Amino acid sequence: MSTKEEIKKALEDEKAIMGTRQVTKNAKASSLSKIIYADNAPELTTERMKFYSKLSGVEVVIFKGNSVELGRLCGKPFGITVMGIKK
Repeated sequence: MSTKEEIKKALEDEKAIMGTRQVTKNAKASSLSKIIYADNAPELTTERMKFYSKLSGVEVVIFKGNSVELGRLCGKPFGITVMGIKK
Protein backbone atom coordinates (compact mmCIF):
# COMPACT_ATOMS: atom_id res chain seq x y z
CA MET A 1 0.00 0.00 0.00
CA SER A 2 1.35 3.42 -0.92
CA THR A 3 1.77 6.23 1.57
CA LYS A 4 -1.14 8.18 0.07
CA GLU A 5 -3.44 5.15 0.37
CA GLU A 6 -2.37 4.62 3.99
CA ILE A 7 -3.12 8.25 4.81
CA LYS A 8 -6.56 8.07 3.20
CA LYS A 9 -7.36 4.83 5.06
CA ALA A 10 -6.21 6.34 8.38
CA LEU A 11 -8.44 9.37 7.77
CA GLU A 12 -11.43 7.13 7.00
CA ASP A 13 -10.81 5.02 10.11
CA GLU A 14 -10.24 8.18 12.20
CA LYS A 15 -6.76 7.03 13.21
CA ALA A 16 -4.88 10.05 11.84
CA ILE A 17 -3.22 12.56 14.16
CA MET A 18 -1.96 15.84 12.75
CA GLY A 19 0.51 18.34 14.11
CA THR A 20 3.95 18.16 15.65
CA ARG A 21 2.79 18.47 19.26
CA GLN A 22 0.12 15.79 18.99
CA VAL A 23 2.37 13.38 17.11
CA THR A 24 5.19 13.90 19.62
CA LYS A 25 2.83 13.32 22.54
CA ASN A 26 1.47 10.10 21.01
CA ALA A 27 4.95 8.89 19.98
CA LYS A 28 6.12 9.28 23.58
CA ALA A 29 3.13 7.19 24.69
CA SER A 30 3.95 4.54 22.04
CA SER A 31 0.42 4.74 20.63
CA LEU A 32 1.44 5.27 16.98
CA SER A 33 2.15 2.73 14.28
CA LYS A 34 3.64 5.21 11.81
CA ILE A 35 4.91 8.80 11.63
CA ILE A 36 4.72 10.62 8.30
CA TYR A 37 6.34 13.98 7.67
CA ALA A 38 6.48 16.22 4.62
CA ASP A 39 9.55 16.59 2.42
CA ASN A 40 9.98 20.23 3.44
CA ALA A 41 9.64 19.70 7.20
CA PRO A 42 12.15 21.69 9.28
CA GLU A 43 15.28 19.75 10.21
CA LEU A 44 14.63 20.12 13.94
CA THR A 45 11.19 18.57 13.51
CA THR A 46 12.50 15.64 11.47
CA GLU A 47 15.26 14.94 13.98
CA ARG A 48 12.74 15.04 16.83
CA MET A 49 10.43 12.61 15.02
CA LYS A 50 13.30 10.24 14.28
CA PHE A 51 14.38 10.35 17.93
CA TYR A 52 10.93 9.53 19.30
CA SER A 53 10.38 6.87 16.66
CA LYS A 54 13.52 5.07 17.80
CA LEU A 55 12.40 5.21 21.43
CA SER A 56 8.95 3.82 20.71
CA GLY A 57 9.76 1.58 17.73
CA VAL A 58 7.57 3.48 15.27
CA GLU A 59 8.20 3.51 11.52
CA VAL A 60 9.00 6.90 10.00
CA VAL A 61 8.00 7.69 6.40
CA ILE A 62 8.87 10.76 4.33
CA PHE A 63 5.90 12.01 2.31
CA LYS A 64 6.98 12.72 -1.26
CA GLY A 65 5.54 16.23 -1.34
CA ASN A 66 5.51 19.42 0.66
CA SER A 67 3.36 20.26 3.67
CA VAL A 68 0.68 21.97 1.57
CA GLU A 69 0.23 18.81 -0.53
CA LEU A 70 0.02 16.70 2.63
CA GLY A 71 -2.59 19.09 4.02
CA ARG A 72 -4.64 18.86 0.81
CA LEU A 73 -4.46 15.07 0.90
CA CYS A 74 -5.84 15.20 4.44
CA GLY A 75 -8.63 17.54 3.32
CA LYS A 76 -7.31 20.57 5.20
CA PRO A 77 -6.98 24.13 3.85
CA PHE A 78 -3.53 24.48 5.42
CA GLY A 79 -0.20 22.70 5.37
CA ILE A 80 0.55 19.72 7.61
CA THR A 81 4.18 19.07 8.39
CA VAL A 82 3.81 15.93 10.51
CA MET A 83 1.08 13.38 10.97
CA GLY A 84 0.83 10.07 12.77
CA ILE A 85 -1.27 6.96 12.41
CA LYS A 86 -2.60 5.38 15.61
CA LYS A 87 -2.25 1.67 16.28
